[in-house]
Amino acid sequence: KMQQVFDTVYKICTSNKMFSKIYARVLTSLCNKYASEFNEFFETRLAAYLTTMQNIVDVDQNIDYDAFCEFSANNNTRKNITNLLCDIAKTGAYESFQQSNLFKITEDLLAHILEIVENAEKQKEVEEISETIVIVFSHFSKELKEQFRPIFEKLASPEKKPGLSSRTKFKYMDLIGK
Repeated sequence: KMQQVFDTVYKICTSNKMFSKIYARVLTSLCNKYASEFNEFFETRLAAYLTTMQNIVDVDQNIDYDAFCEFSANNNTRKNITNLLCDIAKTGAYESFQQSNLFKITEDLLAHILEIVENAEKQKEVEEISETIVIVFSHFSKELKEQFRPIFEKLASPEKKPGLSSRTKFKYMDLIGK
């Protein structure tokens, strides 16, 4: 029964980013009360979230509108989950997921971007992962600024990278300027 409760609460939490602070408190309260069940649930959801960061392929709405709608919904869900994870990390109440975990995820995502940024076919993947990094940075700019500044500078450099759109490059320029 608790698995169903966790699933329901999680679906609600990831469908709307407007209340992610409240949802983070709800989830951390559940975690404190049902630690063993929740830890397994959370680890499963975190792994699924990280899997969504791989092999992101752009869908043209003029070719397959249904697939485009699904693609957009998945991107929004990923952003909502990112906000939720940031708010969970900020509470500090859930010992299994702290800021250090989120910073490690960010570090891994940036390493992945650096691996694929030379591939033009991976441009949408770089863009979507960069959106995630921007969300994390918006929550933890003071903590992250110096740690990831060299990578941000490399991605914002004038050097042409086929997997990096101008739009994404400007996002990294903004991160450096913050």
